[in-house]
Amino acid sequence: MIAIIVLWILLGIIAIIVILLHFSVTVHLKGGTDGSFDLRITYMGITVYPRPQKNKKRKKVKNKDAGQDHALYDEEEPSIFDDSLEDELAAETNIAEEDTALESSEKVCETVEATDEAYVPEENTEEEELSAEKSGKIPDKKRIKAERAEEKKRRKLEKAEEKSRKKSGGKLAELKKKYATVKPYLPMGWKYFKKLLKTIRFTKTKINITVGKEDAYESAMFYGKIQAALFNLLAILAGIFTLKIKEANVSCAFNEKKFEAQGETVVRLRPSAVIAIAFCVGVNFLMIYLPQRIRKKKALKRKEQNITSEGEKAA
Repeated sequence: MIAIIVLWILLGIIAIIVILLHFSVTVHLKGGTDGSFDLRITYMGITVYPRPQKNKKRKKVKNKDAGQDHALYDEEEPSIFDDSLEDELAAETNIAEEDTALESSEKVCETVEATDEAYVPEENTEEEELSAEKSGKIPDKKRIKAERAEEKKRRKLEKAEEKSRKKSGGKLAELKKKYATVKPYLPMGWKYFKKLLKTIRFTKTKINITVGKEDAYESAMFYGKIQAALFNLLAILAGIFTLKIKEANVSCAFNEKKFEAQGETVVRLRPSAVIAIAFCVGVNFLMIYLPQRIRKKKALKRKEQNITSEGEKAA
C-alpha cells in the first residue's frame, strides 16, 4: 500500500514538472534608432528580468527618555568638552620621529656612496678557480660534454619526428582524421540544430521604417531598396525560425533627409521542446557511436589473434 502511494506521488511530481516545462519562456524586445531599448523576460506571467527593486525601509529606535524616534544611522553630535592635549602631543612626537628618520637615511646614503667609490673588484686567481671546480660551483668538462651530447640526441629525435610527420602528411592528415571521426555525426547534428531553431517562435512582430532624402528621385529609389532588403530579410528569418508578422511598413518622406526605425517582437521558447531535442540527439549519438566502438574492439581482437597464431607457427 505504501509503495503504491509513493508511486502515485512520484507520478504526480513528474506530471507537474512536465506541465511546467511545457509553458513557454517569453522575451519581449522593443527598440529603435532613437536609442530606446527594452528587454523583458517572463515565465508563466512572472517577470524574471528585470527584477523589481525593493524599497529599503529605515529602521527606527525609540528613545525611552525623550520618547522620540531616531534613525539607526544618525551620527552622534561631537562633544564640545573633548580634550585635545593627547592629540597635540602625538602630532609633536610624530614630527620628531620623521626628522630623525630623514637624518639617518641621509647618513646611510653617504656611507653607501663612500663604499661604492672605494670598492674595486679583484680578478679571480687560478687557485680560486680550482677550488670552485672542486667544490662543484663551476661545472666540469665531462659534465658539459654530456649535456651537449644529450642536446644533440634531442635535436636528432625532433628532426626524426618532423620527417615522420611530413611523410604521414603533417597537419592535413591529422585534420582529415579528425574530420573522419566527426563526419558521421554532422548530418544528425545539422538536422536537430534546424529543429531547435524552428522551436524559437517570433510572434507579434511589428516593424515601422521611415526613410527619405532631400531629392525626391533619390528618396524614392532609397525607399525601394530598403523595402526590398527588409522583406528579403524577413523571408530568410521565416525560413530559419518560426516567424509571425503583425505589421511591417516602410514609408517614404520626400524632400527630407530622414531614417527612422521602430520594432518590437515577442520571442517564445518551450523548455520541453529543447529537452526533447537534446534527448533525441543523445539517442542518435549512441546509435552511431556504439557500433563504431564495437567494430574497433573486434578489429583489435582479430589483430591480437593473428599475432598470437603467427607466433605459435614460428615456434
